[in-house]
Amino acid sequence: MEIFPEHVRHLWNEWELRGLVLLSLTWQVVLIICGSWRKRARGGFIRFVVWVTYLSADWLATVSLGTLANNQGDASTQDRNHALQTIWAPFLLLHLGGPDTITAYALEDNTLWLRHLLGLLVQVSVAFYIYLRSWSTTALTFIAIAVFVSGIIKYAERTWVLRSASAEQLEESLLSAPAIQPPNLKLSYANAELEYVHRGYYLFPVLKRLYANLSLRFAEVSALASYVVFLNVHEHEYSRVDVPITYCLFIGAFLLELYAFVSLVLSDWTLNWLVVNKHSSLQNFICWVLSRCRKRWSGQLAQHNLLNFCMKKRVTRCIRNDFLFRSYFVMELYRQRTWEDADADLKQFIFKHLTQKQELYKEQGFDYNFLKKLLSYKGDNASISIKNIGWSVEVEFGHSLLIWHIATDICYHSRTEESEKDYREVSKRISNYMLYLLLLRPLMLPKWINRITHVRNTFREAIRILQREQLPVKDAASASTLLIQMYTQCHQPLEQLRVEKTGKSLLHEGCRLASQIEDQRVSWEVICNVWIEMLTYAASQCEWEAHAQQLRRGGEFLTHVCLLMAELGLSEQFDIGRKGLSVETQNDGWGCVRSKLLSSYL
Repeated sequence: MEIFPEHVRHLWNEWELRGLVLLSLTWQVVLIICGSWRKRARGGFIRFVVWVTYLSADWLATVSLGTLANNQGDASTQDRNHALQTIWAPFLLLHLGGPDTITAYALEDNTLWLRHLLGLLVQVSVAFYIYLRSWSTTALTFIAIAVFVSGIIKYAERTWVLRSASAEQLEESLLSAPAIQPPNLKLSYANAELEYVHRGYYLFPVLKRLYANLSLRFAEVSALASYVVFLNVHEHEYSRVDVPITYCLFIGAFLLELYAFVSLVLSDWTLNWLVVNKHSSLQNFICWVLSRCRKRWSGQLAQHNLLNFCMKKRVTRCIRNDFLFRSYFVMELYRQRTWEDADADLKQFIFKHLTQKQELYKEQGFDYNFLKKLLSYKGDNASISIKNIGWSVEVEFGHSLLIWHIATDICYHSRTEESEKDYREVSKRISNYMLYLLLLRPLMLPKWINRITHVRNTFREAIRILQREQLPVKDAASASTLLIQMYTQCHQPLEQLRVEKTGKSLLHEGCRLASQIEDQRVSWEVICNVWIEMLTYAASQCEWEAHAQQLRRGGEFLTHVCLLMAELGLSEQFDIGRKGLSVETQNDGWGCVRSKLLSSYL
């Protein structure tokens, strides 16, 4: 018994290859447009689209080649239309080469370059088989040669790039690279954008050494030609369907390469070359274009807030069932994530804090042991003026982070001094950002035993308190008031709601810290410095592989902080045994320029 009617199967056989080829071309268009958007897209939709298309693009091209090869193997179907379809094979090789805006989706793709090399050999062999089976003396055979060569070059280029970016090859190339030279400080710049790009170009080798965990030392013209020749082929001899598809492939390949060429012309690399070679008119034009149509990153920080999360009525649905609550908890974390701008106040406070640390390091004669001590501060140095709160920063870092988040949120709503508004807002923003890292990017933070259990139980306890019917809570301010009153007036309600069997809640400790801060009238400047110290501690402790993994999601603000610290010499990766970076910067003035540059892009 046939499941599908005869006409449906006939339609499928007729359009299977055509549909796959057109879908493969569509996927290339999506990738080349959206591939570079990841670094400035704050939400997950663009990343999801890129992820799906990237993973399925190679599969589509491979299946299309297999289908095309299968059709060529059927002698009964050898006609002029199949000869026309043969020219699609080299275009599929172009698709396997991928667009220039995204070569690899994740770091793992670079380590699998041998797999891509094997794919190159297999797919080129299949395409060559298809080409030989349809060999004839017609113009189509010779048109395909140019596209075939172009496809092989592009696919091989992608494999070579993946190999070059693998950990072993990157480290080897950096070890043999010459010493990093500072830029020409005597150049005149038409605007600040040119200066930042030119000097940033010379910071790129430093960035590569950081990501490799090394110490710091102080062609497609042929495709277009084929298209021109194809225009002279007699179209009436071929299928009215296959000819337009072939035109789409030619035009699509041309437009994709044109887009890649324009992207290259408008790239920072080209802009730096123009600066070095003093082409001022082109500099100004490209800067004008870039200033209106491109952002380097989203410029925003993801935010999570415990009180706002726990006041949502929908989170109580599954609280009694541990398995359901764990599953629902993760979904709600993504659903309730918000975003805030990384504004000038936030950047300035962080930069000021780091330059103060740099001055202390300099005063100690660039002593490496003192540097390690500076980088080990995780809020304890900034909070030294607050009495009897050492317990809150002497515990595990994630434990301390959650306690300070609760305390900061409570104080944020109970103390609204206008004179310290900037410090108050920055404290809130960093607090919410650090909680976001703890909840959704834990690999970027120092390891914490029982992190999941402590966090989940803290949220569960807060939900039970804030959503009890006899104590209605309307907003975060009233929630903060309720929690601090319950702690100061009667400790028992919080203690009774502990989940003793599965782990400890930190809500009680957060209220305790908030009470101590209130009693001592601790300034928001001190609280802000505690959070900045926690932020810089997390940045210094995060492995560079974890930083790199976040680039596919648009990057994290924590990575910007880490790079700024490295440029200021606040990194344990500096090779102190050689000519010191800080000494170099005093001699050539380049250190001050780098500090200015990094603070501008932070």
